[in-house]
Amino acid sequence: MLLFLSIATLLFTPYVGATGSFSKIKALKFSSNSYIQYSPDMSPLTNVFSICGWIKDIGSSSYRTILMYYNSITELLIFTDGSNLALFGSYQHLQSKFSVAKGHWHHICSTWSLASRSHSYYVNGVLLGSRQTTAGRTLKTGGELTLGRWSGYNWPFNGEMVYLNVYAKELSSSEIASMVEKGMCNVEADEHESSRVIKWEELVKLRSTGTVTDVYIDECLVQFRSSFDQKVAKLEGAERKLNETAGELTETRQKLNATIVELTETREELNSTLDGLLETQQKLNSTIDTRTEPRQELNATLDELKEVLANQNNTW
Repeated sequence: MLLFLSIATLLFTPYVGATGSFSKIKALKFSSNSYIQYSPDMSPLTNVFSICGWIKDIGSSSYRTILMYYNSITELLIFTDGSNLALFGSYQHLQSKFSVAKGHWHHICSTWSLASRSHSYYVNGVLLGSRQTTAGRTLKTGGELTLGRWSGYNWPFNGEMVYLNVYAKELSSSEIASMVEKGMCNVEADEHESSRVIKWEELVKLRSTGTVTDVYIDECLVQFRSSFDQKVAKLEGAERKLNETAGELTETRQKLNATIVELTETREELNSTLDGLLETQQKLNSTIDTRTEPRQELNATLDELKEVLANQNNTW
């Protein structure tokens, strides 16, 4: 039973994630006038970053803000349809290349580094556009990060997002494609965990303004239920095999015990036979000893007769 529980723990631990909850698949749903705003430590991101996550756009306003970071100017800005993508106050307009229909989950990723000076934007692993930034320009620290609204404007997100993270790393196109391939329902450990600076499981705990609600993604729940059922079936199969093996081990143990009893009886019989042989040997030795003494006396008598005969012959 303990082995069964250990196997169950190994199989189901990934579903609760590193923080002990379904935080990786718990989405935040933003209403038309809701947002999350705080001032994170941006110092690890001044020279390099990647902002990646899963988005479902259900809003109807002209401009729908996923994320912005402001410090005297708009340092960072991402709109849902690519119509505004800003870094250091310079904008890209990529809506003509954006083809995801409203109400559908899709993956976004905005990357940049001081080394490459390339600000790139990916949707579902496909590069929509890149823009070179000014040499030496870095991300300012001390600003405010807002999810779900462009500060100062009533341009709300009005949609859902999940597993949005900011990495202190310029992710490559292949790394981004791997994220997309694994899907938003992936609950495995983030392979870029060491560079994750702003973490989704911490964002979902922040205080919000307006109505921001926790929602679990139906697609993921269905997938997890199916996977859960499959793992339960595997566990049940493993338990049956364990029980069968336990029965075989019990039977083998009984046979071994019977063999041990037989060997013990045989050993006792051998010891008894050995005792009998030793006793017989002792009797034989005793018999040999009793016959040796008369023979010696007979030999002595023969010697005396020979001596008498010899003396008589000399006399005659």
